[in-house]
Amino acid sequence: MLNKIIGLTTTLKIWNTLERTYVVASHSRVLELCTEIQSIKKDGLIVDEYVLKLKNIANKLASIGEPVSD
Repeated sequence: MLNKIIGLTTTLKIWNTLERTYVVASHSRVLELCTEIQSIKKDGLIVDEYVLKLKNIANKLASIGEPVSD
């Protein structure tokens, strides 16, 4: 990460560089988590474990600014 911002002279340039770098990663992560939700199966889990898995994925989405709506 440091190599991306060395030589940048303003905080705005640093912010914009970091934002461009991590927005792409965030978008990929959102798609990955949405796919995980869509493909989740109960597969012998008890209901509590299944719901916990769904909640964990939903919490991960919320933590990156993409909350799951009801």
